[in-house]
Parts: sequence; C-alpha cells; structure tokens
Amino acid sequence: MNKETGFTLVEVIAALVLVGILAALTGVGLVTGVKGYLFARENNVLAQKAQMALNRLNRELSMITNITSYTAAPGQIVYQNLTGAHVIGFIAADGELKLINGTTAPTTNTGDILIDQVSGFTVACYKDLATSTPWNGGENIKSLFFITITLSLQRNDGGPDQVFTTTINPRNTGIIAGPIGS
Repeated sequence: MNKETGFTLVEVIAALVLVGILAALTGVGLVTGVKGYLFARENNVLAQKAQMALNRLNRELSMITNITSYTAAPGQIVYQNLTGAHVIGFIAADGELKLINGTTAPTTNTGDILIDQVSGFTVACYKDLATSTPWNGGENIKSLFFITITLSLQRNDGGPDQVFTTTINPRNTGIIAGPIGS
C-alpha cells in the first residue's frame, strides 16, 4: 500500500491566505495603536506647554495695577504691575507669544518667548460677570472684573489646533469688594 503524506496545493494556498489575512489585521491594529499613542503624546506636550504659558500669564495679569491698552485679536496687552510696564503680544509670523519689559510692541527680534507653535491668541477684558460686559481700555481699572485669554496651539502632526482658555481675576486694581457697580 502506497500511503503518501503531506499537504495538497489547495491546503497550502488556503493556509497562506489565512496567514495573510491575520497578518493584515494585525498590521492594521498595530498602526492604529501607534497613531493613537502619537496623538496622545502630542496632546500631552501641547497641554504641558499651554499650562506653563497660561500659568505665567495668570501670574502676570493677576498682579496688574493698570492696563494702558489692549487689542483682542491678534492679542496684545500693555499693562503695568508691581514690577513696572510690560507687554504681552502675539507674533503671528513666528507663531510665538512674547513677553517684553517696557511698552514697546514685540517684534521677531525682541522679547522673551512664552510659548511657540501659537496659531491664535486673544485677550478679552470684562467688567461684569453676569452679562460679560466688555471693559474698554480707557475705563477706570477698578471696573475691571476679569480677563479671559484664549490660546490656540498648532499640532505637529497636522491635526486640528488645540484651544486653551483661562480666566484671570486681577487683584491689585485697588478694589476691595469687587469692581464698581457689582
């Protein structure tokens, strides 16, 4: 009796097709996992950068004694605090938010960089919490209730910009029980 052992060509092809399908599914799963990891890592980096910049802005603006001028967007604010006059300004061409001692507007070659990868920066001052009535630069500093800052950061991976916002309550404006009229 002649007994042959081994696999037929159909069995070998079927096994190769099954292995190919499993390899393709595994590859797609790995690629998806790596993309998710890279996305989360980029979010973490941007969040840390934004937190440091917003903490510094909070520290600077919570100590203001006067605001000389500000423009909402692109954001720039000229103010005075206990250490003198300062400017916080957004340089759109460089994607940088800068802090300058003095009253000169920031340029590419001046100032200290607070954060880079900035795609947008807005400053808004308000004199009423309930209705969010805007505070104008020429008004009494005692009527300033809070400042909001919105910071948009560009992602390195080409994803949508990340937006961070903070609210600052100035405390050196000479107000004891809140702004005038509150």
